[in-house]
Amino acid sequence: MPPCLTRANALRGENVTVTARLRHTGASLPAAVNLGAPAWLRLALLALLLGGTGFFALQFWRRETALGRFEPLADPASIDRGWLERHILSFPPEVVGAMWDDRTGAAEVAALIARLVREGKLSSRVEDDELFLTLRHPRMSFEGYEAGLVTSLFIDGNTTSTSKIKAHYKSSGFDPVSTIKAPLEELSGKTTDASSARDIDRSWTVLLALTGLALLLLGATAGALNIVGGILGSGLILALYLPGLAGAIDYRRRLSKLGARSVEFVPMLLLIVAVPAFLLAGITGLRFHGLMLGGVVLVSLAAIRSLLNLAKTRDAKARLESRRRLTAARDYFARELKKPNPALDDAWFPYVLAFGLSRDADRWFRSFGGRESGVSSPSTFGSSSGSTASSGSSGGSGWTGFGGGASGGAGATGAWAVAATTMAAGVASPSSSSSGGSSGSSSGGSSGGGGGGGW
Repeated sequence: MPPCLTRANALRGENVTVTARLRHTGASLPAAVNLGAPAWLRLALLALLLGGTGFFALQFWRRETALGRFEPLADPASIDRGWLERHILSFPPEVVGAMWDDRTGAAEVAALIARLVREGKLSSRVEDDELFLTLRHPRMSFEGYEAGLVTSLFIDGNTTSTSKIKAHYKSSGFDPVSTIKAPLEELSGKTTDASSARDIDRSWTVLLALTGLALLLLGATAGALNIVGGILGSGLILALYLPGLAGAIDYRRRLSKLGARSVEFVPMLLLIVAVPAFLLAGITGLRFHGLMLGGVVLVSLAAIRSLLNLAKTRDAKARLESRRRLTAARDYFARELKKPNPALDDAWFPYVLAFGLSRDADRWFRSFGGRESGVSSPSTFGSSSGSTASSGSSGGSGWTGFGGGASGGAGATGAWAVAATTMAAGVASPSSSSSGGSSGSSSGGSSGGGGGGGW
């Protein structure tokens, strides 16, 4: 009961306010009063949100663990020449490049050109940052994707260059990556391994999303407040989902430093959970209908499950293990290129390109090559007694930093690599800045030095 208030001689317009808690004793709730979702329902929805998130995260962890994705990679210190010959050097460098980061781009084209030069099928030289190539074998001797690339690069005659290619394809555009992408994907097992994604069940994600949207529509009939709450809640979830989408897709290709790389999408997951949790907590004092709150919870769970599904590897166990070995080999190459006397061979330079380590090789040459090796720079990059990269690994010519050839002077390997990558990037179509050379360059960048370290 409120206290007894007494007022005397009240002036005109003066009010007396009595505050009291009233209890409704009627048979039904008053229709004009917005009571919002009861506390027990909000707690149940919060439990559903947290429990569902935990369950989906556990599913993700168990699947990836069973495939061996979270196992430590081979220690670079345990890798030697024999290990490399068994697991890396027995495969063409362009196939290795396409497999290790699960992409095909300009880096793979440059690695293929480097291999053909190393094998003596082509010869090359670099002048003023421009790559010149000469055919040393008859055109008819090339097969498969090698023939496709050679035909597209050598427009007429037995010589070609970056400027000649740009002039010829100026009006139509040219993407060298397209001439090798499909065959490399098949050789690297990407196309045959696509069935590994079938165990990722998307039906629950779709069901959660559709049910959530239906509840939001039903909740909108409870008043304008629920319409605004539903739009803001689902809109914020979508705004968080989109950057998480890009991060999850990128994460699924990665094989090392996965804990650190999870920042690409895990923060978005947590923020998506926070949106309905904030509404359920009732901190704002706004009384949302249970249907609207349930809709936001289910939409949130659909977004969380979708991101976790997108972050799962698409590789079956055998291919995943092969990619993990390639990643360990790349770490070995990167570690050796930090040493004055790396345990590498010049014949392995095409693999340096394929692993996106041309910048590392160039830094090694500038830091140690001219001073440590005492070798004068060659004017061209060619075959070494006709040996291939694989046979060179057995002979052991050592690493001088001239495996990529040069136009002379410091940075020899880097100069050839930059010129080769420029040619591999192709020519942009005049009708679209995203086609032709632009697409090749962008793909190559993912495989190149800038996209390296954390895979």
